[in-house]
Amino acid sequence: MSSKFILFLLLFSLLVPAVIAQSQELPQELNALYPQATAVEAENITYWRIDGADDARYIGLLSARGMEGEIKGYVVLDEDFKIVNVMITEQHETPGLGSRITEEQFLQQFEGLSAEEIALSSEGGSIDAITYATISSSAVVTGVNDTIDAIKSAESAGGFGYLTVVGVFGLIAIAFGIGLSVAATKFAVQRDERVNKVFELLPHQNCGACGFAGCEAYAEALVEKPDLLGSCRITPNSAAKEIAQILGTEAGANLPMVAQMKCGDGCKPKYEYSGIKTCKAAAQVVNGPLMCDYGCLGFGDCIEKCKFDAMFINELGIVEIDEERCTGCGACVPACPKNLISLFERDYKVMIKCSSKDIGVFVTRNCENGCNACRRCVKACENHGANAITIVDYLAVIDYSKCDSCYDCVAVCPRGGGGTIKKINQIKKMVEA
Repeated sequence: MSSKFILFLLLFSLLVPAVIAQSQELPQELNALYPQATAVEAENITYWRIDGADDARYIGLLSARGMEGEIKGYVVLDEDFKIVNVMITEQHETPGLGSRITEEQFLQQFEGLSAEEIALSSEGGSIDAITYATISSSAVVTGVNDTIDAIKSAESAGGFGYLTVVGVFGLIAIAFGIGLSVAATKFAVQRDERVNKVFELLPHQNCGACGFAGCEAYAEALVEKPDLLGSCRITPNSAAKEIAQILGTEAGANLPMVAQMKCGDGCKPKYEYSGIKTCKAAAQVVNGPLMCDYGCLGFGDCIEKCKFDAMFINELGIVEIDEERCTGCGACVPACPKNLISLFERDYKVMIKCSSKDIGVFVTRNCENGCNACRRCVKACENHGANAITIVDYLAVIDYSKCDSCYDCVAVCPRGGGGTIKKINQIKKMVEA
């Protein structure tokens, strides 16, 4: 807490003065004449005190409502609040008439005058109005007088200088910081020291597949509920055993897994989709733009969830998984609206690259490579003596407890592109034993 507090104060002391200074910057002409001017904050006005100048003591902002819009400028005063100079920096008055308030001949009339003398000559004062521009002339007179009155009031009340304002903000920040530090110390909730130990043993990938926001949140949950230990599939078995010892429990074996896409290429298009480019959105429009309602839509919702760059869109427009990079975390599985991704043990050697539950005639019509339940793989497996393949809902299903990876089923599959049954896990990437 203390280091963050100190950092906050440093940033505050650097940024606040810069912001205030930027908002109180004098125009170049005045800044060149009075570089020693210091900004002053008062209740109703911002003005500048000038130290070391022979002819001037104050600079105030001029603001008045003219004939056509707002008139802005600056008024320079001496120590007796008499006019040294008046500058108009912005006006929108009628060209050739009211716009002449910026002319030197008009503004010179103010020099040396006190507030009591500043009025139009028609009202007993010393300022001659511009011909046919009485309203504009009167607005400048009013603005100058308002500026003088505001500076006088502020000086009599004791205006706060720029450094004083920054100092006040700084003291407020320090007071708040001290209060927060005391509160944090007094009301601090002691953290179980086991959380840090568990966190250090986790993979620090923050993939979210465990169901928590990240590895630190998962570590906190593990300390509260040790039975969650198996939720992280990419924690090495050696690390899981150490975590189990810390938590006083036992760790089961963490089988090495890999994600597989249960869809091959070959799905024919149903229509041209031009909506939001996500699988979730596309699946809402009559089950997606493919003839096969069980095909990969190829917009990559699952890819966004993968923290290991193990997924990509191949040249056929569907998601492909790099078995070497895949850690089997499972974050991609719930991201697929078609439920086409599953985790397989790395010991498995074959899989059905199809998820369609349509009858064979429709599969043949909709996809070049989908499983049409021809039963050739079932017969080949029966002939081999394994009996590991059955047909469920018009789709071949492998019982991996019976499969001995003879690959007879791969050889007999008649579907295009090398068959629906594919060899998998040819790259050995095992989780640390």
